[in-house]
Parts: sequence; structure tokens; C-alpha cells
Amino acid sequence: MTASAGAWYRVGTVNVTGGSQYVTGVSTNWQNDVISIAIGDIFTLDAKTWYEVTAVNSDTNITLDRDFEGVTLNGQSYAIVRNTSGTILTRIAGQISVQFNQKQLFLDELRTWLNSDNASEPLTDSHGVKQSLKTPAQMVRDHDDKLAALDAIHPYPWAIRKGVFESNRNTGRKRFAASSFISFGKHSGVDNVIGEGLQTYSSFTVAEQANSILLGRTAAESSSSAKSSTDSAVLNFDGVEITIDMQESIQYHRTKINFPPPEEGTRTYDNEAGISVVHASPAVAFVSETETNKVVTDRVDLWGFEIFLREINENDPFVYDKGMLQSKASTINGVPATYNAIRPLSYFAWYIGDESVRGQGVNWLTASEESRAKIASDPSHNIFFDDETGKFYQWTVRGRTIAGLGNGDWASIDSAKGPSTAYPILKWDGLTKVRPQGVFDTVEEPSTPEGTGIYTSKNNGVSWGGDKEIKDRGIYQAWSSSGYKNTDYFASGYRNCYFVVCGTLPRLNLGGHHPRENPLGSRMWTKPGNTTAGVWCTSQFIGTQNKAMCFEVGSVGDGAPVAVGSGRIVSGLSGRADKRYADAVYASGLGGICRDMRYSAKGLQPKDFAEGDLLNKAGLFRGRELLPFTRNIVDSTISISRSDKYFTISVTDNTESEFDWIDSTQAAFPTLAHGTIFVDGIAYTVLGASKSGSTDIILNTDRVVTSTQGEAVTGCFGYYMNVSVAGVYTHTDVIGSPDKIKVCMELKDGWQGSWIPKVPDGVIDSFPLTKPFYGTGSSIERLTTLNDGATWNVESISLWNAVTNETGYTNLSASAVVVLSYQTKSKTTEQAANTAIHAGVEGIGNVWFCNFGGGTVINGRLLAYSLIDKITTGSNSYAREANATLTRWSLASNPSLFPNATPAILKHESLEFEASNSPTVKALNYSVNDMGQGYLHYAFAELVHNGTDWGDDEQIHITDNLSTMLDENGNTVLVGTARCVEPLGWIKNDK
Repeated sequence: MTASAGAWYRVGTVNVTGGSQYVTGVSTNWQNDVISIAIGDIFTLDAKTWYEVTAVNSDTNITLDRDFEGVTLNGQSYAIVRNTSGTILTRIAGQISVQFNQKQLFLDELRTWLNSDNASEPLTDSHGVKQSLKTPAQMVRDHDDKLAALDAIHPYPWAIRKGVFESNRNTGRKRFAASSFISFGKHSGVDNVIGEGLQTYSSFTVAEQANSILLGRTAAESSSSAKSSTDSAVLNFDGVEITIDMQESIQYHRTKINFPPPEEGTRTYDNEAGISVVHASPAVAFVSETETNKVVTDRVDLWGFEIFLREINENDPFVYDKGMLQSKASTINGVPATYNAIRPLSYFAWYIGDESVRGQGVNWLTASEESRAKIASDPSHNIFFDDETGKFYQWTVRGRTIAGLGNGDWASIDSAKGPSTAYPILKWDGLTKVRPQGVFDTVEEPSTPEGTGIYTSKNNGVSWGGDKEIKDRGIYQAWSSSGYKNTDYFASGYRNCYFVVCGTLPRLNLGGHHPRENPLGSRMWTKPGNTTAGVWCTSQFIGTQNKAMCFEVGSVGDGAPVAVGSGRIVSGLSGRADKRYADAVYASGLGGICRDMRYSAKGLQPKDFAEGDLLNKAGLFRGRELLPFTRNIVDSTISISRSDKYFTISVTDNTESEFDWIDSTQAAFPTLAHGTIFVDGIAYTVLGASKSGSTDIILNTDRVVTSTQGEAVTGCFGYYMNVSVAGVYTHTDVIGSPDKIKVCMELKDGWQGSWIPKVPDGVIDSFPLTKPFYGTGSSIERLTTLNDGATWNVESISLWNAVTNETGYTNLSASAVVVLSYQTKSKTTEQAANTAIHAGVEGIGNVWFCNFGGGTVINGRLLAYSLIDKITTGSNSYAREANATLTRWSLASNPSLFPNATPAILKHESLEFEASNSPTVKALNYSVNDMGQGYLHYAFAELVHNGTDWGDDEQIHITDNLSTMLDENGNTVLVGTARCVEPLGWIKNDK
């Protein structure tokens, strides 16, 4: 309360002491009130005894003119009669003084409040009442505390949350048919292209081009043939979208895929123990060979991408552009990237032993908040924050290339199939499985120990047995013998480490090339004293007695049989007819990409099957087939007469080891075979082989025969190597009688290639090639010997007759042996069983027929050859390639095409041929869904002209695989079912 000017002053109470001049006020404001008490004013307790105020010491203390005459009292009411302070001038001066004092007090208190670190400070209002107010420092602390509390609930507002990421991932799962390629990326130009977006170098001149292929394209170059929607390849991994872009720029390409170097004859693999050993030298390696332990020379590599979820922490703090840990990106969203020196080189390796790559990224833990926000807000990097764990994670991709452990193709690399469709396992053979790497610094070699991780697949939603179901297709997932382990391969608390197989690569080796001992070799040959090196049949050749000699490498002239340096890109020297180097990777053929397993993830539509069929009939499919190896037989006899498709022959002039490739432990005809035998001058094509006893060999042929026992049999037939080749490749044919081949040193025990079953006799001057000659610009390398291989004549020729696919000589001597090397293209189909049609009637196509020749396989000739293994020879002027419509059809309940029935179930329009050239083929195409993958199937039959007509019954006969039937003219013709060697892509199940 404030005293009024002119009124008696009665604010508060007082304490007085008897005998003392001093009065103490309680809640008084004597000195600083609006009109303060002044000297000369009158003090009283009872309005009877009066005292003069002689001093105002403070708001609560005054001095009287004499001692207080009463007793000591506390809390007494009082009055001060304004005597001096009650004048006008005094009041004005008092008010001014009070206002000044109040302002100064406020300023002092305000200064204290502003600078105080206390939680609060008092401020006096205009009525003299003190209020406790929160200081600015405390307000800041409260704000920070509230932000911290909010961050505890939702930190890093710029980050993609796990829930949002998983929701987008589920959307991705629904969009696509499988984990595979959303976009293949674009390629550059039109040369050396593998499918779409994958390419090899335009030429091979320097070491940096060795053992690699290129994926995706920079925007710096355009190609009208590149149809993909994006420059870089894009994959779907179980709903996670990954851009394969390592930020490289190599001949306009975005990503370089590095393969292990070729074999040099120093490594062995024991297929019984599952152990691979690198020896000190080829000599040591070959000496260590046993029945099960062999030197690795015919290796097949595998390539693909591994994706795993990785926690970003102190031990692994880097994030990478697009999640590509092998990325060469210098910046990520404008944030400078640096090499990750925390992880060893093995963490970034494409293959075991690779030290060529160290990824660049951004250290997440040392990056600024602004930098992290720039990166994490870009969804292409696949970084998210998990509020439950309080940690960041990144889906991370590692490109991997894996060398085959032994010789030959991989046993199981298709996640949709495999030895067991319930548990397809990524493995090289029955013993050795591919190991995941994931978050680990290193990866194990494929091996057999128990309790270690493998890659396996559960296609079509098969349960893992108590664990989550894998509904996605197209990928392998890391698994261990004790089930998933959170500490294995991927971030703790998650179960995500996948692998998608992209393809295979059959490798050439660095041994001397030889058609028998080392057909996949690449080096040249020499012998003591020579100053140059040459191919296996030239004067430089030393003469090979065994495979080990192909790897005895030395300088020209020092006595070592194989020239050092040759066979590599940097040498510019190759001992092969196709002039290829062992350390180069080509678009197709030997030393080139074979299986291209980059299937479309988008889900096949009817138009995709139709387009695929047209491409196949146009000869534009890559195709794939096994390499043939041929052996010859001489002076053997038929020991049992047969009236079916089988011959049993007794080998009388050949060693048992020459036929050790025939499997004698299985049922009849477990081994596919190829070649031709002559019985009483009639040629029969060999399709399969089995053993009966030590010298009897049973052959499955393609014709019904009624030959008598004891007839002479001769010819050349053999097996298929466990090495596949795709696209355009160089094939070898041999011309010569079996008896002359048998005494030819370099061919007597066989060769990689085929035999032309037309024996020279001094009169014949044309010889049909066993495979379709590819391209009009290619030449044939022809090696001829007339003295059992003592000397060879080497020349290059053109195809003699492009229409009939024949090469010519003038009266070729009966003593001649000729080796022909020429370009051909792999078969685009393989034998198959009749199965359910995808999409019912809509999945059935038209009846196609072709007898087109013309010297090029860019037409139906290649598909016809793939189906019946015979080459159409119709001329450009008269040959036909066209479609006919089905006029009657019926589907079984599964639904598949009905097998043969009477009356005919499948009828078609008449085929209008314009020429009588045999052979010819007709085929009905239809679509098939096999474990989620779409295939083209063909129900086909051979047509043979008898001089009058084709003997066609205008029916489609449904038969599994390959068989024979009689046509309307009584001719035995081939009939069967085949399908394209690679699926067209994945089929989306929208049910």
C-alpha cells in the first residue's frame, strides 16, 4: 500500500523499545514511498504522546527526538502526521524522487534478470510489488529441453523413417513380379552388346581392359538401339529399388564389373573332397592329379550383386552413393566423398584376392547435420532411420564375381529351380556352396564346412519352417545351418542379405591352345631354336603328348613349348583360330558372357511372348549350347542286330579309355552324344550313348534300322563338354576318314568340335558344315594335311556355297584331313516336355514353317536348326518362312496341349511352300509358366520332300522332348517339343 500525499502515514506496523529513540517498521516504505517521510514529521502511537522525527534512516527505520517513554511493544499500529513532508513542494520533490528511484531499481533488476543464469529473478512493478520472472537463460534451457524431448520422440526430421521405407518397399513388392531388373540400363553403340545395357570393350589393347565388362551408360553418348528407360541399370531386391551406378566413366559406361584372372594351370580341385589348391607350378599341379583331383583349365565364372542391410555405426560409419560400396563417386548430393580406409580392401573386392577397388563414401558420424540431411533425404541412397533402435541403416550393394572351383558349368544358379525346387542352393557342385559376405570384411571360398552360411532360395512363398515366408522370387537369401542369425551378414535385428545371379562367363586359360588337349587355351607354341611362335599346327609347334605340356611356358627359343606372354591382351598374340585372349571378356562365344540371367522384373505380358517369338524366328536370340567333343571309331562291328532306334557295337580297335565319358552306372542312355556312325554305308546320327560290358557301346540314333549282325561300323561320335557357350562363337569341323584321323597325331584321340560325315575320296568336292555358317563377312580358317599331320597348310577361305551351307575343295584327296574353324551361332532352344500353357488359349500362337537358307542365320534357319539339328537349304528365290493358323485345337484340364489322338486334336491350314528343299520344319509356339518364369515352347515336326510333296498331315503332334514318326509318305521324321534356352522374364501373379 502506498501513502497518499497530505494524509497521515499509517502503512505497516512498528516495533518500539522502551528507553530507545529508534523505531523499526514492518512492511513500511518510509524512505521510498511516493511521498516519503521527512524530518520534522510527527510520530505517535496513541495520539496522546507525540514525538518529532529527526531522521529517516530507511524504509523500516526512523529516529525520534527523544527516547520512547512507553514499554516495549511489537506490531503496533502507528501514525505519522505529515508536517514537513506534507507541503506541496515536498510532495512534488518526493514524487519525482520516487519515480527516479523506481526506474533505477527496475533497470538494475532488469540488468540482473537479463544476465542471470538463475532459473528466475525478481522484478518490482510500478506499485512496488516484486514479481519472480523466469530468466532468458532458463527460457533457452526450457526450449532446448522441449526440443530434446521432441527429438526423443521423433529425431532427425529430415530422415526417411523405417515405417515409411518399409511401406514403400511393400509397394515395390506389389509392383514387380520378382527381384530382378526393372531396367537393364543403356549400352553404347551397337557393337559388343550383351542383351540390353551390358557391353564389352570395343577393342582389347591394354591391360586395364582385362577381365571386365561394362554395365549402364553415361548420358554423354546416345545409341538408337538402347531401349531401356534409364542410363544405369535398376534392380528390385525384395521391394528395395537399387540403381547400379558406380560413377565410373569407361567408354561411356557407368559400372565396370571385374572378374578373376584366367587360370594358368597351377590350381587343382578335388570334387570328392571339395578342396581347391594352388600349386607352385603347372608341373606340380599336373603331377598331383588323381581320379578326382584335376587341374582347373575349363573354368566358368559367375557374376551378380549382393545386397544387405547395414547399420551405420562407429565400426562402419560410411554411407555410399546409391548404396554401392564399390562406388567411385567424388560427391554424394554435393557432399564430398572420400575413400573408406576403415574397412580393408577385401570388403570392397569383386572376387577373392581382388585389390583393385576401394569404395568412396561419406563418413556419416563426422558429417555435418546439413550434409547428412542432403544425403538421407534422397531416397535413391536407401538410407532410413529406425526410431526403435535410434540408428541409421543403409541397404548396401556389392558386386561379386565368383570363379568356378573346378572344370565346367555351375550345378545350381537358378533361384527358381535347382536340384531341389524346394531348396535351390547357389552352388558350384554338390559339395561346394557360395558363401555370403554381407557386413564381413572378407568372404570364404565356396566350401563344405558345417554350420557356415550359404545362399538358398524359397521360391513361390514356400515356408522357411517357423521363420518368415519368402514370397519374393528371383533372389537367393543368406541362411545358416542353424537358421537365421542376427549377427550374420546383415544388421543386427534384421534378416536381409540377398544375392541375384546375373550370368556366367566360360574362361579361356593361359595354356597353349590345342584342339584335343587344351581347346580353351590361348597361347601360341614354339620349340627349341625358333625365333617366333605360332599356332598348334605350324612349324613352330613342338608336338603335344599331354595336357601338361600346354602349360610349360617359356621364352621363344629356350625350349619351352608354349610362348611366354602370348595369350594376353598386352601381347597382341593368340594361338587360337578366333584370335582371342584369355584375359579378355567378350560379348559371346568362348571367353565371352554365356548365360545372361538379367531377367525382367516387370511381369511378362502377351506382347512380350509374341515379340520374343518373332526375335527367335529372326535369329536374334543369343542362344546357348554345350561344346561338343568328338572321338572316332575304326574297324568296330555291330554285335547285336536291332529293329528299333538302338545299335549295340563292339569296339574292337579302340582303347577303353577313349569311351570313359560314357556313363555306365545309370540307366540306358544317360549320356547325351553327338556325331555320326556309318553302317553298311548308311549314315546314322548319334543322339545318346550307354555302356554294356567293357567293350559294348549302345547308341541311340535318329532312324529305325534293320541291319544285320556283323556289319562293319565306322564313324566319329562323342560327348558334350560341361561348358556352355552363347551367341556367336567359333566352331571346329574336321573332314577326313576315321582311319586317317586315327593316325593324325593331334586329332587321333579326339578334338573339341564336330566331324563332317562325308569322307573324301578324291572325287567329292563339297562338304556340308555341321552348323549354320554365321554372317556373310566372316571367313573360314582351313588347315589341311596330306601326310597324317606331319605338315599343315594354313589358309583363309570364304564359304563356298552360302545357300547349302557347304565348303568346297577340288577333288579332295582320300588321304586328307582338314580342320575348319568358322563362326556359327548357338542354338536358341533345348528339348522340353509338353506342359501347361500360360494364359490358356491366348498363350497359343500360330504354326510357323521354314526352309529358308540364304547364307545367313538372321532368319528362320537358326530356329529350324535348333529344333531338328539340321540345316535348311532353301534358296533366297524360293524358300518360305511364314505362319499358318490353327483350325482346330483342344486343351487338357491342366491346361496343356493334348498328345496325339484320333481324330486329330490340333489341325492347321495348309503350308504353302515354294521349294522342295529338304529338310524343313514346322512348329507351333505357345507360352509356358515354369516356376514363375515365362518360356516359349515349340511343338515341332520335320518335313521331308519325296520329290512330289512334303507328306504333311496338317497336324501338330505333341511329343515330349525328341522322337520320330512316319509322315504321310512313310518317311521317318523328327518330332518333339522344345523351349527357348533362357526365360523371357518373370510372370507376375496378381491373384
